[in-house]
Amino acid sequence: MKRFFVAAVCVLAGLTATAATTGAAPANSAAAASTAPSWAGWYAGGNVGYGWGGSTGTGIELTDPIHVFGAYAALGGFRFPSVSPKGAVGGGQFGYNFQTGSVVWGAVADFQFSGMKASDTVNVPALGAGVGAFGSETQSHSAKIEWFGTVRGRIGYAFNNFLPYISGGLTYGKVSSTLNLLVDPAFSGFMMAGQSSTTRAGWTIGAGFDYALTNNWSVGLGYLYLDLGRDTVSATPQNLLLNTSGTVIAMNQHFTANILRAVVNYKF
Repeated sequence: MKRFFVAAVCVLAGLTATAATTGAAPANSAAAASTAPSWAGWYAGGNVGYGWGGSTGTGIELTDPIHVFGAYAALGGFRFPSVSPKGAVGGGQFGYNFQTGSVVWGAVADFQFSGMKASDTVNVPALGAGVGAFGSETQSHSAKIEWFGTVRGRIGYAFNNFLPYISGGLTYGKVSSTLNLLVDPAFSGFMMAGQSSTTRAGWTIGAGFDYALTNNWSVGLGYLYLDLGRDTVSATPQNLLLNTSGTVIAMNQHFTANILRAVVNYKF
């Protein structure tokens, strides 16, 4: 993602420098400029695309006041899978552009519905031996980005109908996840489970281009990288008296996403 963004900045800077060095335009260039669309003003539109997330699982923490799981953890028993949510996204955006010569700058806000989700389960074989043996288990983890939005500054350089740009700013969104552990019923049937649902805020950067079909309508393609920060989902005992003991398994998570969208806008 960082390489993509750096490349986009370099391309935009190179295009700007090239245009600046050709400022002594012939008469036919002046005629073309007179018919170039104006990018200045309010605009609104819609978008649809696809998102793929970063790895959400970043580590397991154990609170074990009565020493139920300490030995199990020492044997490497906790193997909850990390997941990477992915899926379709779609929504709308509105913004305002200022235009100074060929430089187009302004702000844009959008809101997105998201189908980005993922889940996985691992089977952990029985560990240990004798009275210290632990039965086989299934451990599962799911994560989802339910919706998100951004508020960004944008700056680009217009080549008549073609407007490449870079952007960056604030992102926010709702993330949810679950964590489950089930011991083989033949051994004890012990179960731990938990879920988390929260609204997070973070940062975003991106790049893209718009193409003016008319002075009012434009289409484009844009990329965003989102970092919605860190969250924790915890599982507690569900079917034994241990649920009053303070025993907790917690997974630390980091929600990130790459978003690629096709957009259409109408300038008022």
